Amino acid sequence: MKRPLFILLCFLGLLFGALHFVTVLLPEGQLEPRLAEIQPEQTPIPEYFPEYDPEFEAIWDMSEPSQYIKSFEKYLHILEPHNPKHRGSFRGAPQTSFANEGEEPRVVHPVPIPDSAIKALITTEETLEDFLNCFHNNERVTVQLLRDLIRLELICSEIDLNDDGLIDLLAIESNNGDCSFGASNGVFWALLNSPKGYKVIMAAQGAGFDVLKTKTNGVKNIRLVFVGGGEFNESRLVFNGKKYVLKRAKRH
Repeated sequence: MKRPLFILLCFLGLLFGALHFVTVLLPEGQLEPRLAEIQPEQTPIPEYFPEYDPEFEAIWDMSEPSQYIKSFEKYLHILEPHNPKHRGSFRGAPQTSFANEGEEPRVVHPVPIPDSAIKALITTEETLEDFLNCFHNNERVTVQLLRDLIRLELICSEIDLNDDGLIDLLAIESNNGDCSFGASNGVFWALLNSPKGYKVIMAAQGAGFDVLKTKTNGVKNIRLVFVGGGEFNESRLVFNGKKYVLKRAKRH
C-alpha cells in the first residue's frame, strides 16, 4: 500500500512543480512566443482555384463590367493573334437570313470563331456583359473560361459586310450550352474585320434578321425582327461609321 501511495505523491509533486513554473517562474509574455515557435507554420490558402492560373483570373462584379475589361487587358496574349485573311472552309454564297428559332439550321455553314473575334467580344463592355451574365455573381472567371463559353454558346457565319475582301462574322446563339440569352428573341452579333482586328458593330436582340443589299456608310443595312407582347416589330439598322444604329422601326 505504501509503494502506490508514494508514486501518487511523486506524480502530484511533479504536476505542482510544472504548474508553478508556468504561472510564476516563466517570465510574463514569453509563453505565447514559445508556443508559437513549436507550432507548425501555416500555409496560406491561395485565393484562386488551383486548376486555373491566377495570372488570368478576375472576379465578376455585376456592377463594373468596364473594370472587368481592364483586368483582362494584360492577359489577352493567351488568345491567338489576329489574321485578317482568316476564313473557314466554305466558299459559297454567304447566308443573309438568320432566325433565333425554327427547324431550319440557324447557320447553314458554321465556321469556328477565331480568338481575335473572341477578344473583340470580351473587350466590348456591352457584349462582355452578355457573357458574364452566364456566370454567377462573384464567380471566378478567367479569359480561358470566357473563350470556352463563347466557343460553346455561339455559332458563326462568314460574310463580307462592306465588300472590302475581308471576311466579317455574324454570330448567333448555338443552343449547345446552358446560357440563355432569350426565348423567342435571342442576341445577334456582327463583327467587322480589319487589318487591326475584329470590331463588334452590332449586338442586337431579336427573333431574326436579314442582311440587305443596300448600304449606309459603305456597310450593308440590316433588317431586324423582334417579337414580344403579341406584336411583331421590324427595325432597320444602319451603320453610322462606328456601329449599327436604329434608323426606323415599324410595328405590325
